[in-house]
Amino acid sequence: MLQQCSISQVIQQNSEVIEQKLKALPRGVIFGDETYLGSRGNSDAEIVFINNEYETLSIGLADEGDLKTSILEAFHKIPEACRERLKILITDGEPSYKSIAKIFGSKVIHVAQLHTQKQRGEVIVSKYEKLGHHFLHYKIYTHWKAFYRNKYELTFKWEIKFIKGKIQKKRGRPRKADMSETKNERWRQKLEKYQSDSFQKEGTAKIFVNFETNKLSIRAGAKKWMIRMFTPIFKIFKGNNISTNTIESKHSQAKRKGAGRKQRDKESAHILYAHHTFLVEYRYI
Repeated sequence: MLQQCSISQVIQQNSEVIEQKLKALPRGVIFGDETYLGSRGNSDAEIVFINNEYETLSIGLADEGDLKTSILEAFHKIPEACRERLKILITDGEPSYKSIAKIFGSKVIHVAQLHTQKQRGEVIVSKYEKLGHHFLHYKIYTHWKAFYRNKYELTFKWEIKFIKGKIQKKRGRPRKADMSETKNERWRQKLEKYQSDSFQKEGTAKIFVNFETNKLSIRAGAKKWMIRMFTPIFKIFKGNNISTNTIESKHSQAKRKGAGRKQRDKESAHILYAHHTFLVEYRYI
């Protein structure tokens, strides 16, 4: 009990260093994942965000009843100056991470590596474009060895989906300001274009991957938005697999050995995990 109290005091006294310290965000990359202090099934889940330099940005306790809210809370613990520089979010296939990408719209590319047995090795690259209250969801389906080899044509499937957002209904007649001419708003024009029969909503495309020039070139069926989504990912994973190995290694580093015991409660587990991370990251052990 005394040990638990002392650990809590360390976390409280060093909260500015552990959770509020402003850290760099190289290439605008953030990795997000859930982990366990002990073995799976013997511990409560933690949500962890790190940068591309292996530094912890935030840690949050995961609520199994509302994982989406827990992920957003953990993400917003990252100092605003840091999280606003986000350009690429790399996670596993947990759907709740999409909520972060939606907040940023087309500014952020979300890379999801699927881990289920049937989908292992599959990667979905996506971004959201806000259309009024709605979204266009651009999705590219590829695999984790997409940029592993030198000079070859990469074939992939793609689709653009319309996601209808919630519109707050107002009572009574609309005011004149609400009845203004909005027909020519850019997002409405784009929505009409998407809804037309001539707009291609899915298909197959090819790009040429050149390791010598570090460029991706359009081939059959490809469009410029696909190149813009793939290029920053190619720069990160060139010659390597597209994976979440970076944050998985971070979990192992923080937990080490002897962290397999069942903790008394969720809060105790969270404090202990944050303490382990702090000690490892600042090289006290």
